[in-house]
Amino acid sequence: MNEGKLKPLAVLAEKRYPALPNVPTVSEAGFNFTPTVYYGAYAPAGTPAAIVTRMGQLLATAAADPAVMKTMNAAGFAPLTESPKAFADRVTRDRAAWGPIAKSLGLSLE
Repeated sequence: MNEGKLKPLAVLAEKRYPALPNVPTVSEAGFNFTPTVYYGAYAPAGTPAAIVTRMGQLLATAAADPAVMKTMNAAGFAPLTESPKAFADRVTRDRAAWGPIAKSLGLSLE
């Protein structure tokens, strides 16, 4: 990732990526927004809360594993774990913020 072939201008995250510590975030680069790219685990509607909680715990444990962290950092990912409720809130906020823009462009979720 640090071979000097590309010069990254900013990362799309709230914090700098560990693999690219000298590359500013978008907001640090002077743009007035903080887009983030993230992956999450979803469960079908109606999944019992105990199962959702346990799944969150298992994912957090996996993300904290040094080998997993090393692999994710090498691929340019900065693992962030949060509670299922916090993740659901993040998705709700992002849909509210980006949904109208996507709709105006004729994009839709599938």
